[in-house]
Amino acid sequence: MSAVWTCHLSCFNCDKPFLVNGVSAEEIREAQGVFRCPHCDAMPAGGSRHSLVYLHAVNLPFRKPWRGDLWHYSEYCSGWPVDNYLEIEFPPADEVCPECCALVGVFKFGSAPAVTAKL
Repeated sequence: MSAVWTCHLSCFNCDKPFLVNGVSAEEIREAQGVFRCPHCDAMPAGGSRHSLVYLHAVNLPFRKPWRGDLWHYSEYCSGWPVDNYLEIEFPPADEVCPECCALVGVFKFGSAPAVTAKL
């Protein structure tokens, strides 16, 4: 899987931090101006941008516990599997964890499908 980034941003309006996962190197600057703040709902406009606090290089696979029903894609999720999981590198057809959606808010993948398992 090609490297993707987690952008740690600070809202231009309320200064509260939030994450945007799954951003390519080319999309980092764009991410500062296109996402609503999850805290105050402010949308950058007229040259305003969220501040980039720092970047974290990550690969964002989808993981599901071996006998689980939900796919996870945020390592910050309370349900993120660390043992006995199935991992894919493309968005699943099955249900995605709502906590991951709330934490990350967006996922974008363009890599070729791959499947691995850790037991």
